[in-house]
Amino acid sequence: MELFITKLFEQPAFYISTVASFAGSICVHEYCHAFVAHHLGDDTAKEGGFMTLNPLKVMGWMSIATLLIFGFSWGAVPVKREDPSRLRRSAISLAGPLSNLALLGIVALFLKGGVCCCSICGRWRIHLLLSLVPDMRSLCQCHSVSFQHPSNSSPGRLGHH
Repeated sequence: MELFITKLFEQPAFYISTVASFAGSICVHEYCHAFVAHHLGDDTAKEGGFMTLNPLKVMGWMSIATLLIFGFSWGAVPVKREDPSRLRRSAISLAGPLSNLALLGIVALFLKGGVCCCSICGRWRIHLLLSLVPDMRSLCQCHSVSFQHPSNSSPGRLGHH
C-alpha cells in the first residue's frame, strides 16, 4: 500500500491542493455545526474556542498528521447532546453537510461553469457542470448567449451566437 505522503514528491500540486481542500472543508463543516449550535442557544463550542477555522483546534494534531501521511482526517466540535428539541439537534447536525454542499457548488461554479450576462435581456445566468453533458446545452441558453461544449474549439467557455 502506497502512503498518501508519497504524492508530495510525485505530484506536489495534487498533494497540496488535496490537503488544503480537505482541511479547509473540515474546518468550514465543523464551524457551521458550532455556529448553528451557538445561534440555537448552545454555547459549548464557543466557550471551548471551537468557533474557529483553525485546523489545529478543530481537527487536532492527530487528524492533521493522519491527513498528511494517509490522506484522510476528521474534525469535531463539542455540542450538548441532551437538548430535548429534535428540531434543534437536526439543524445542528445538518449544518455541516449543508456547508459541504455549498462549498461543492462554489467550487463547481469556478471549475466547470461560470456566470454570464445575456447581451439582450441583461439577466445573469449561472452555468454549472453542463460541459459534461453535451445534450444539455439547450438548457444553458439565454437569447444570444449559449454554452460551447469542450469538444468544440473553446474548452467549456460561454460564447455569443
